[in-house]
Amino acid sequence: MEKYDLAVVGAGPAGSMAAYQAAKLGLKVLLLEEHGQAGSPPHCAGKLSVKAFQEFSLPSQCILNGVRGALFHSPGNLEIEVSKPNPESYIIDRELFDRRLAEEAINAGAEAVFKCKVRQVGFHPGGGLTVKGSSLEVKVPVLIIAEGGARRLARSLGFQGLPVLKGIQAEMEDVNLEREDFVEVFFGWKFFPSFFGWLIPVGEGKARIGLCVRGDMAEMSPRAYLEKMLREYPPLKGRVGKAWIGRVYGGLIPVEGPVKKMWHPKGIMAVGDAAGHAKSTTGGGVLFGLKAGRLAGEAASRLAETGRVEEALRGYQQACLKAFGGELSFTRRARRFLNRLSDGELDQFFRFLSAHRSLLKVAEGRGDTAYQSKVWKPLLKASARLVFEKPSTLKFAGRILWRLLQSMV
Repeated sequence: MEKYDLAVVGAGPAGSMAAYQAAKLGLKVLLLEEHGQAGSPPHCAGKLSVKAFQEFSLPSQCILNGVRGALFHSPGNLEIEVSKPNPESYIIDRELFDRRLAEEAINAGAEAVFKCKVRQVGFHPGGGLTVKGSSLEVKVPVLIIAEGGARRLARSLGFQGLPVLKGIQAEMEDVNLEREDFVEVFFGWKFFPSFFGWLIPVGEGKARIGLCVRGDMAEMSPRAYLEKMLREYPPLKGRVGKAWIGRVYGGLIPVEGPVKKMWHPKGIMAVGDAAGHAKSTTGGGVLFGLKAGRLAGEAASRLAETGRVEEALRGYQQACLKAFGGELSFTRRARRFLNRLSDGELDQFFRFLSAHRSLLKVAEGRGDTAYQSKVWKPLLKASARLVFEKPSTLKFAGRILWRLLQSMV
């Protein structure tokens, strides 16, 4: 049985970053991926903040388009625009992106084995683990689980369960795009129960159109909702009549995370979707997954130096909570607030914002797709000023504030 300092399950962004960081710090690393290559099949909408590229020096060749704003569509077909002067997010080729990150891990010294599904993890009485895959069996002192949204291995090892979004997306051509530098976000319980739909422009009439639904709040399959959306949703149906679908794919996104305990005392850390590191408002998790992967790789290195398993793993969780735990907590509460609004109330909210552009200006100036909580306090202050200047807005603002307070519990 071959021995390694670290095994990583999953060659997505979080897993590849963990393998890269640990290998760069001198560990003998084994990266295991169940599919034939990293990134395939895709499961992601492929929108990633510019901040992520700046922080991690990510491969620019995977960028397909830049977007600087969003058009939000209410259930009643009202529209709000929020924009920035420069691109804040990139639309990426996720398959190429994942492959490049896996290659960087390999170039740093990690060994990768593809078409290897991890089926069992065993614990040794004196410490250490045995990782059994479909084609190998190795012994390691520490394991990082980066298996993505399915979380089969993580749940089998006792990690906390989380609510799951089911997402589906169609890659389409000959779409009538209103703005190639704007994403579009669609709301309405009839089409997108407990979440939303989207149109992400890739350029030249190409777009990714998809949605997420929460399984316990949906009456149909994601595929049925997607077909209904393309056929009936007012802001879309006149723009996709001549479009054709290249391929359709989907995936699972655990939300309302992170899990209470991101590590197992026998020497296991969970990162990315496996640990619930996705934002509950948008389902986006690549940036925080990259951060968690890097922190997990560093924790594995500390464990190798000191032999103190619990200290290293506890330190990993503390570092994650410090880096983005507050943001995950904020988006969890924001999602609860949004899920409390009926379609009629959401339309009222759109009308309120349209009538008071000062609030939208605050969102444009202080909003941040990567760290959405940054807009919270400035928006609250601007709302208080508005109520003081226009007492007629107090009734609606008070009702929204009450819903917000209910969501904070």
